[in-house]
Amino acid sequence: MKKSKLFLILALVLSLAVGLGGTLAYLTDTDEDVNVMTLGNVQIEQIELQRAEGVDYRNGGEPLNLGDLVPFQQGKALYPAYAASDDAYTAVQDNDEQLWWSLNYVNNGTTKGGSNGLWNDYNLKGAMDKFVFVKNTGSSDAYFRTWIALECPEGMEYGEDSDKEFMNNVNGSVTAYKWDSIGYAEIDGVRYCILAATYQKVLEPGKTSHPSLLQVVMTHNATNEDMKLLGNTYEILTFTQAVQTNNFENAEQALDTAFGDITADNHPWTNATIEIPTFVKTADELVAAFANIQKDDVIHLANDIDMTGKTLDATNGNVGFTLYGNGHTISNLVGTEQGLFVNNTGSSDYYFYDVHLENCKVDSATNYAGLFVGDADTCDELVFENCTAKDCTVKSAKYAAAFAAYTAGYDVQNNGPVYGDVTIKDCEVIGGSITGNGSVGAAIGHSGGNPDTTNTITNLKVEGVAIKGEDAEHTGIVVGTANVGKTIINNATYENVTGNYNTKHPLYGRFVPDGTGTLTIDGTNVTLAPTDPWETIEVSEGNVTRENQAATDYVEICHKSGNLTLKNVVFENGLTIYTNKVDNNGTITLEDCVIYLSNGTAANSNYNQCKADYGLNLNLANGSDITLTFKNCKFLKPVDHTYSNSPGSTYNVYIGGGYSANSITFEGCTFEGSAKHAIGCSSEATSKYYKLTVTGCNFKDWNNNAENGAAIRGNLPSADFAADITISGNTFGNSNNSTQTTVAIDSWNGTWN
Repeated sequence: MKKSKLFLILALVLSLAVGLGGTLAYLTDTDEDVNVMTLGNVQIEQIELQRAEGVDYRNGGEPLNLGDLVPFQQGKALYPAYAASDDAYTAVQDNDEQLWWSLNYVNNGTTKGGSNGLWNDYNLKGAMDKFVFVKNTGSSDAYFRTWIALECPEGMEYGEDSDKEFMNNVNGSVTAYKWDSIGYAEIDGVRYCILAATYQKVLEPGKTSHPSLLQVVMTHNATNEDMKLLGNTYEILTFTQAVQTNNFENAEQALDTAFGDITADNHPWTNATIEIPTFVKTADELVAAFANIQKDDVIHLANDIDMTGKTLDATNGNVGFTLYGNGHTISNLVGTEQGLFVNNTGSSDYYFYDVHLENCKVDSATNYAGLFVGDADTCDELVFENCTAKDCTVKSAKYAAAFAAYTAGYDVQNNGPVYGDVTIKDCEVIGGSITGNGSVGAAIGHSGGNPDTTNTITNLKVEGVAIKGEDAEHTGIVVGTANVGKTIINNATYENVTGNYNTKHPLYGRFVPDGTGTLTIDGTNVTLAPTDPWETIEVSEGNVTRENQAATDYVEICHKSGNLTLKNVVFENGLTIYTNKVDNNGTITLEDCVIYLSNGTAANSNYNQCKADYGLNLNLANGSDITLTFKNCKFLKPVDHTYSNSPGSTYNVYIGGGYSANSITFEGCTFEGSAKHAIGCSSEATSKYYKLTVTGCNFKDWNNNAENGAAIRGNLPSADFAADITISGNTFGNSNNSTQTTVAIDSWNGTWN
């Protein structure tokens, strides 16, 4: 058994999770179904407490309240007691010297609650409290018994009197508990004295029992050699079994039937491995814990820890550990490798619970960098729950993040597969900066690696952080790059975030699925185009449909004939639709699409107009017969867009010339603050112009700063406008107002703001 190497204290309820024949591990009281085993419709909780500092053995005669009892601190050292009187080892029994439990803990019908006699602190110094209660958290009556294992190395004994090395103080009321002494047994290589306490009453729903175990003490008979056998910590294991009361005459019958008799061969720790955690309360103890870390160790923080001037040895390879912060903060920790706690994970499991970092920094000049974990490649499971990073700094030559810079699975011949599951839940990144020369995000820099890798990020809050990656495409507020495998983001919020993150979809920088990956945000899948490139789409005949896709590069659609339908497609860098023959015919329909302005640099061998700052560029050949319909589409300008041309020649939509057979309809669309003019139309006075219908559209807050801008600009004698248009701004105005004189407005009853 691995004994803790340090004298450490933790102000937290610690319980024993059990799987018979498996591994027992101490867990926090936030975990469900720990330190108990139940049958029937029964739910219970085992509660382990001790007196708060300054509370004496009788609490001044007043009942103990919640604030007077604190969670039991597992992993403490036990030293020989100092006896100041002849009767020091007798727990006081007179009513005026009893410790009275508040009714919050026990219910025996009295006004004070139950009571027990503790050892008098003034006569016996050095006793260890461990008050073990059981609460019925279910809806059915229950019987229960609690097993207690008290560490007792070979050559030492427990006794009822002070002539042995150890004594215990238990609830001796025959109306409360029936006690069975099992004797001594070895559990995971360590000798224990084992007791069983069977509660003699029915524990009703919502009620909490009298305590069973109260205290232990090492008497003056213990020698220095005995102390060496114990080491620096003393372990007390407790485990409760409970069963329904229906059809049983008493507790013994019910529990023996459900779990077997109370014997040395039937205790709950038979064939189990006990993992005792390490508890740290100082910087030196934390340094020592990581310097001596072994695979699957459990470390608990007992205090806030300032790591100024200290260096932590981050783990490498197949170590695996669990770090419980218990609400405490590690501050001023600095690292120059990949992570403050883990450089690379190897194929092991890592768990971080309730760990808070403040003013910490990791700066990797050559590799990935994450505050908690750098490279999570080949990691089986990586979990962060209720963890925070406040005013921290991450700098990386490659990927960067607060929690894990890189996550992936691994599968090669004769070595694998390892399918990594990464969970980030109820975490926060507040203030500070995250910078890398690659994919950068607050949660994960680059998420990918294996098709079965799953990264789940839930309830993440990012506030006041500067996030800067290689470029906007590689930078997201939550994830920089979502790659192979599954990336799931639910309920992520952000506020006052700066940097160069992708403003088109701020939660992620880019999505590169390579044919297998999925990205899901709040239940909606983000799916890119299939393997054929988006850059050029040619529609020659028949029906072509694309749905739920996104194009990061500039796109051209060459329409010859047939029908093209695009639904829920995002064009992140502009779109050109053109016809190149007079006999082109058919339909093009876009529904619920989003079209951003081009960055003005896209190469185009067909039309130079795409190099301007257009979102949608329509070039319709004279004589073609095309019906274009845009339903509920949005034409937007990226927040970080820089015009490549004068704003006077920029449009959300630019429509080239064509005969009247071409029909263009915008229905229920939004033009939002995107350009000098929302819709620019060809002004070739010699042509017969296409039919343009704009119905139910909203020109929202566009062109706020452009004097003489036009919502619709051009020479359109056959333009129709429906009555429910809402327009904000200087409509139909530009510096050359004479070109607007031939505009015909049919049935105009629009709303002007």
